[in-house]
Amino acid sequence: MTTPSGAGVFSLRPLQMDGDIAVIHNWVNRPYARYWQMQDTTLEEVRSAYTKITQAKDSKVFMGFYNNAPAFLLECYWVMNDPLGTHYDARPGDHGFHILVAPADKPVHNFTWNVFTVIIDFMLSDPAVGR
Repeated sequence: MTTPSGAGVFSLRPLQMDGDIAVIHNWVNRPYARYWQMQDTTLEEVRSAYTKITQAKDSKVFMGFYNNAPAFLLECYWVMNDPLGTHYDARPGDHGFHILVAPADKPVHNFTWNVFTVIIDFMLSDPAVGR
């Protein structure tokens, strides 16, 4: 668990498909998440997509929580084994990520900044991650 300068309690845990997929399905079907290209998908289509991601050798998916409530989704991957790695001088320790922040019921000042702080601290805690 991480608490950036009194911002509340943030935590991460590996995706638990059965318990988390309905939340993710809700998020990716909202207009703000159109980048995910999962608009108008069914629960089973989202489950299938995340099953594929979690079974990939070089990627991991985490649910992020803020004060014990689902708050963001984190997908981590090794850039050398991703198509992104062909677009720059990727190094073996390069770790990439995708993030989807939950829709806000009530905006929290600096929330996204704190989420990114938690993610970067988490990723850099792995000695295999160079940048």
